[in-house]
Amino acid sequence: MRVLVNYLILSLYFFVYVTPAYINGIFLAYDKVFPQMFIVSLLNIFSFIYIFKKFNLKDYILSFEYKNHYLAYLSVIVISIISLLVAENVIEGVVSLLKIINFFVAFSFIVILSSFKNLKFFNYFIIATLISLFIESVLINLRIFDSVIINGNLLVRSNVFAGFGANVNISSFSILIKTVVPIFLIFNYKNYFIRALSILFIYSSFLSIFLLMSRAAVLALILVFTSILILVVISKRRIYYLKYGLVIITLIMSIFSYNIINEKNAYNTLTDRFSNVTNPVADESVNERLNFYKTAIQSIGDNPLLGIGIGNWKIKSIDLSKDIIVSYRVPYFAHNDFLQFLAEIGILGGLCFIFYIFYPILISLFRSLKSRNFNIDFLIFLIFLIYIVDSMLNFPIERPINYIYLCFTIALFYQSKKYLNK
Repeated sequence: MRVLVNYLILSLYFFVYVTPAYINGIFLAYDKVFPQMFIVSLLNIFSFIYIFKKFNLKDYILSFEYKNHYLAYLSVIVISIISLLVAENVIEGVVSLLKIINFFVAFSFIVILSSFKNLKFFNYFIIATLISLFIESVLINLRIFDSVIINGNLLVRSNVFAGFGANVNISSFSILIKTVVPIFLIFNYKNYFIRALSILFIYSSFLSIFLLMSRAAVLALILVFTSILILVVISKRRIYYLKYGLVIITLIMSIFSYNIINEKNAYNTLTDRFSNVTNPVADESVNERLNFYKTAIQSIGDNPLLGIGIGNWKIKSIDLSKDIIVSYRVPYFAHNDFLQFLAEIGILGGLCFIFYIFYPILISLFRSLKSRNFNIDFLIFLIFLIYIVDSMLNFPIERPINYIYLCFTIALFYQSKKYLNK
C-alpha cells in the first residue's frame, strides 16, 4: 500500500503541468504556472505529513551520499533570503523567494519518495516519461494537423500550438528533454515491441520540435546527436552504429513529414528562422537576448556581493534596458537562468546555483566516458545537456513542466549507482 501511495504522489508531481489555466471557460489564472505552483504547494504539505509519519529521515540523511550537492541548492535559498536586504522591491522578492522555496521543498520530497524501498524508481521514471512524451507531442501534432491539413491553413509559428507548455520554446524543450528516454531504450533493449514503440515516440517528438520551429531546441538536438555519435565512436561497438543509424532514419522520417505539412508555405519557415541567427540586427529575438545578457552582466559587475535582490531583475532590467524596450514590453527574465541568479543574488549565490546544475552533468559525463556505454549515466548526461542549453537561452527554472522533470532526473542521478550495479 505504501509503495502505491509513493507512486501516486510522485505522479502528481510529475504531471502537475497538466493543471489547466481555466475550467469551463473560467480562468483560474492568466499564466498557468500559478495554478500549477498552487498544486505543488498542496502536494508539499501532503508529502510532508506522509513522509513524517512513514519515513525514517535520520537514517536516510546519514546514508545520503550527495550532501554537498544538496547543500549547494540549500545555499541558494539562504543567500536568496539574505539578498532581500538589498532588494529595491522586497514584496516582489518575497514572492519570488516563496516560489524558489516551493520548488526546493518539492525537490526534497521527490528525492526522498523516490528512495523508498520496493519502489522501482528507474522503471517509473521511464514509463512516466514515455506517457508524458506521448500526450505532449501528440497533442501538438494533432492541433497542427487539424489546422494545416484539415483546414488548409499555412504552417505558422504560434503559441496556439504550444500545448501544455503555453509557449513554443518551453514545449519544444519539454519534449526534447524527454525524447532521450526512447533513444536510450533503443540502445539498451532487444525487445522488438519496445524498439518499435520507441521509434514511434522519437518520430512524433522530433516532428513536434520541427513544427514548433524552436531554433534553440533544434540546436540542442544537434548537440544530442553529436554527443551520441561521439559515444558510438569511442565505444567501438558495431551494434551501436546500427542503433544510431536507426535513430537517424527516424529523424529523416520526421523531417520528411515536416516538409509535407509545410509544403503549402512559400518558404521553409524553420530554415528562414535560422538564416537570421548570425545577423542579430535583423532578428528581433536574437537581438533582445543579446541585450538581456549584456545588461545582466553589467548588473553583476555593479552588484557582485548580494546582487540586486532575489526577484528584482524584472524591476532593475527596466532601467538597464530602457533604451531598447518597445511599447510596454518589459524584460521579465534575462533569458539565461545562470546570469539572472548571478545578477539577483550575487556571485557566491550564483556559483552555488551553477554548481547545483553542473555537478550532475560533469559526474555523469565522467562516468560515461569511463564506461563507454549508453547507460543511465549517459541518459542523465543528455538530459542535463538539454536542460543547460535551455537555461542559457530561456528560463526553465520558472516553469514546472521543465524544472520538475529536472528534479526527477536528479533523484535518478542520486540513485544511479544502485541501478548500474545490478
